[in-house]
Amino acid sequence: MIQEEIHIRDAGSAAAEQIARIWLKGLELQKGYEGIPAEVDVIAAFQGRINAPQGASRIWVAVYDQDIVGWQGLLDFGITQIARTALSSTYIREQWLGKKVGRVLLSWAMDHACELGFNHVIGWTKVDNTMSIKLVLSLGWKLVG
Repeated sequence: MIQEEIHIRDAGSAAAEQIARIWLKGLELQKGYEGIPAEVDVIAAFQGRINAPQGASRIWVAVYDQDIVGWQGLLDFGITQIARTALSSTYIREQWLGKKVGRVLLSWAMDHACELGFNHVIGWTKVDNTMSIKLVLSLGWKLVG
């Protein structure tokens, strides 16, 4: 089974280009976004997030046969009142959609959130992104708003 052959590892700086392209393609597939930044700017932003993470922020990549097929990020919002919260981002390479890569990545992030010091993990998605909504609901998340 493919999901058993997917390996998760910390994203290194060399992965920033592939992560950026997966993210940009994800925006393109979701449609409705205006002002999408230039690829070179997105790559630089991801290199910054990887090389100098904010707080306990982390980015992991899903690797299959040495190819990055998706990525998962937890962006540290810092401590608010009494909790430390992270924003979850899960993006999958287009040809890997529907092959459980998102489930593997998001499960990994959920398993590691506590050891990174997070009390809450949140995310947001467009209401028409049914794949993402089904995924988070199947993992016990709650829809709010």
